Amino acid sequence: MKAWFIFLLVFTHIGGTCQTVRIDTLHLIGSQEYNFLVRDKLYYPIIRTGNEELDSLLNTDIKDRFTYESFKGLPVETSIVEWSKEQITFTDFKVSYNANGILSFTINAEGCGAYCTQWTDYFNYSTVKGVALRLTDVIEISPEFAQELQENRKNQFDKARSDLTELFADTSFGLDTMSYHWAMEQYDNCETRIEYDEFVLYPNHFELITPCTLPHAIRNLSPSIHLSYPYADVTLQKGIMIKRK
Repeated sequence: MKAWFIFLLVFTHIGGTCQTVRIDTLHLIGSQEYNFLVRDKLYYPIIRTGNEELDSLLNTDIKDRFTYESFKGLPVETSIVEWSKEQITFTDFKVSYNANGILSFTINAEGCGAYCTQWTDYFNYSTVKGVALRLTDVIEISPEFAQELQENRKNQFDKARSDLTELFADTSFGLDTMSYHWAMEQYDNCETRIEYDEFVLYPNHFELITPCTLPHAIRNLSPSIHLSYPYADVTLQKGIMIKRK
């Protein structure tokens, strides 16, 4: 297994001083068993803050979360190389926010076995403290705002149900009755889960994601539930300096 680095330089300003936050790209080869399915990109982020202790905290946590602690205690690069051998055919990442001591990014991946599965994981960190951020660390979620979030989630799930019903009525789509009711049941289960764990920060707004990935047999019916809010419409936690426009 071979791996190499591509170096991307990103600069942030923290507390009025310039701190260089570099994101190195670890480029992997991917699954040997399924090498005929491996795509061109197998990129994984390695965070460099200029502080070895912070780097260790950040990169170890990212690795453990992304691999579900399958390689706990092993060095980050070694772990990811070994992980990529396990039926991984694609990985890539996208940084959405990197300023003011906050880093927000997503990692997309695909693994293949009996069938191929794609997924996205969401990561938000303080590059000053080296800890993962919850949405409540960034945004004040008052009872009123929580109610607004719940209502907007309900509206999006209602729209997803309406779209699914239209597909079911369209005989050319070929959605059978069992799959239709199964998907509706899954929608109901997803809507009852109130979570603030998966979100993405952008320069001017944030998105809260409600995960609702359906079982493989009906995965193509999975709804996309994303709530988007500009920072100007919410209250930021004390000490959070995200630029508003």
